[in-house]
Amino acid sequence: MRKYYYKDLVDKNVIPDDCVEFYCYNNRITKLPKLSQSLRKLYCGGNKLTELPELPQSLESLGCNINNITELPELPNILVLLWCSDNPIQYITKHNYEIMKKIYFNNYNIKM
Repeated sequence: MRKYYYKDLVDKNVIPDDCVEFYCYNNRITKLPKLSQSLRKLYCGGNKLTELPELPQSLESLGCNINNITELPELPNILVLLWCSDNPIQYITKHNYEIMKKIYFNNYNIKM
């Protein structure tokens, strides 16, 4: 199980199956590849993303702040950290928020 950074995968456009942490912040990325089913942490803030791919059920921590994301995909039940401030998100899908330790937003019009 490994940790990868965007510079490690820039030419591959694929996230390896053994990836448990993926860091690709501040790279002007417009789209993420299909995510590893073993991924536990994804930090993709400071890009030009308008959407996220389907999130694996293993994901515990998601940082997607400072993008252009308008809607999040279905959130994994074990997600404990969600950091999605500075996005034009209006709605978040149903989730068990009781298990979350931290949620970061700065849009007060979000409907849950």
